[in-house]
Amino acid sequence: MTIKTMVSFALIYLLIFSSCTQNPAFSISEDLKNGLHDEYSTYVNYLNRAVSGDTIALINLFNINVADGACYGHGSILYKLLVKIGDEKFYRGVLKLKKDQYNNMQTYFYCGLDVDGNLCEKWWEKYPLTFNYLKIKVGENGK
Repeated sequence: MTIKTMVSFALIYLLIFSSCTQNPAFSISEDLKNGLHDEYSTYVNYLNRAVSGDTIALINLFNINVADGACYGHGSILYKLLVKIGDEKFYRGVLKLKKDQYNNMQTYFYCGLDVDGNLCEKWWEKYPLTFNYLKIKVGENGK
């Protein structure tokens, strides 16, 4: 076997298996990992691409549905993503949600704020486009 052939096989191996073992941009809770089942690799791929500014990946991430305890983990990831990429980019993705996904996004956000609402002071003021569009209500103290 030539060196060129070995290098080719090595590159193919890396391409195939590196996508399966990607590290997520944010820590993913065990509940979310378990709730994603076979979708975990896809989720991590969409998340990492969304953090890098890929709008299509952002929308695809928004369209992943989870249930039960995984909602809190997914909501936490979405909130961290909003903090990372900013209100304008996140809002442009949220505008593309269909009605059922819009309702899910509201639920996920409330769950995410329950977990990570302290990541940013006055988040309701810092991210007005997203929070106003999703009609996320805050209490007297903003929480």
